[in-house]
Amino acid sequence: MPRLALVALLLLPLLIPESASAEELALANRGFALWKGDLPVGWTRSEGAKNGNSASTTSITRLADGGVSLAGNAGTHHWSMLGQRVDVRAGDVIELAFTARATGLKLDRGQFGSSYVGFVLRDTDGKPNGFAIEDVRSATWRGERIFLRVPESAASVEVALFLSMSGRLEVRSVEARRLGPEASFDVLAASMDRHYSFFAPHGIDWKALCAKHAAEARKAKTPEAFIDAVRPLLASLKDGHVWIDPPDGTRIPTWKPTVDYNFDLKQLLPQLSNLNQVIRNVLTARTTDGFGYFALGTMDGTSAEYDTVETAFRGLFDAPGLVIDLRMNGGGQEVWGQRLLRFLTKTRVLYGRALRRGGPAHDDLVPAGDRYLLPSKAGHYTGPAVVLIGPGCVSSGEGMAMMLKALPKATLVGLPTRGSSGNPQPLHLPNGVTIWYSRWISKLPDGTPLERKGVAPDVRIEAIKGANPSMDEALKILKAKTAGR
Repeated sequence: MPRLALVALLLLPLLIPESASAEELALANRGFALWKGDLPVGWTRSEGAKNGNSASTTSITRLADGGVSLAGNAGTHHWSMLGQRVDVRAGDVIELAFTARATGLKLDRGQFGSSYVGFVLRDTDGKPNGFAIEDVRSATWRGERIFLRVPESAASVEVALFLSMSGRLEVRSVEARRLGPEASFDVLAASMDRHYSFFAPHGIDWKALCAKHAAEARKAKTPEAFIDAVRPLLASLKDGHVWIDPPDGTRIPTWKPTVDYNFDLKQLLPQLSNLNQVIRNVLTARTTDGFGYFALGTMDGTSAEYDTVETAFRGLFDAPGLVIDLRMNGGGQEVWGQRLLRFLTKTRVLYGRALRRGGPAHDDLVPAGDRYLLPSKAGHYTGPAVVLIGPGCVSSGEGMAMMLKALPKATLVGLPTRGSSGNPQPLHLPNGVTIWYSRWISKLPDGTPLERKGVAPDVRIEAIKGANPSMDEALKILKAKTAGR
């Protein structure tokens, strides 16, 4: 999970009223009307990126109708950042409002692909150590909002405009405010209205839901009262990737589905030997007929724990076939799956796609990048694998199931996975509460959405109480695939 919320949103009628507790932050020349030489007064030009040795640098010019333009092309090698420091303290929640557009964007060879307005956080040496930004990709003018809770690690914060690709970034105006606790509900409502993934796919009327809960949430004087007021609102989304972190650091889920698991450890154990608990919720073993068994119940932990898991997984590669059990995989970091399964492919494999919100309309969805499984350079396992899946496999566990679904030597057996993978990120509110919510729509390579559908097995096996039919089918498949080897 990211350490810093990168949250941006469009100001809509239901959002932060002028009466909410707010303090304007001093920001010189907010409309870029005053210029001295080739720079707007109060703004500093610095090098944000470099991709060549020529002297060509970002062109910064004044817009005829007010505002500033940053432009570059394929020959630009020094990319300038236009910035201005704001006076803030650790723990402040600050808001940046701006109006911008981007035209003619094109990613040429060697460029970095940035076109944004936002906050850049710097350490005591003046080096960037965090960002809260909004990508500007629309060719039409849009008003946007970014919210940031200033972390202890930030020695300073500056408002920044940056382009590092061919095209033009134009900004008409910027303003910044420090927000008080009274603004918390409106920040929540606005942020989710702009960035939550599933309003359109699930037919959710967010404004109507907010109107139902706004009065109670706005009058809340404590974080506890605020949580009591917004939890029913968030629960109505029926999204397992929406949860609440109070100031004390605990975690409060907003909704838990009823799940009928197809995993029964009591029935599984007689089929295994040499059982080894690698770390919590990760097991290796051998089946009674010599196949490797790897149960991955978590994809979260320290780097050292991951190294231990990888070593244990590779320790099964002398077996003629593998059973990979994801039936109780509660998710975590998808990179765990990528790093483990790189040993099962010799080529780059597309396993997933994603969409994210690209604009203020709930159905304005844009590609968020394809996901690939890359091969290891340190050898490969060439035997067949059978993957056990079911509704207990969720979130990044489903990402791993998607990877295995894309591998020709893997066969998925059991029941569909949970169908819940929202890539949640945090929104830090002025009252100290943090709300996590879904930011993408995960899809299979053919475009099939994962949410509320899950990854389908290649061989569907219904659960039977007091038996382990999925494991029985896995062993049957492996015996057939390895016969004569």
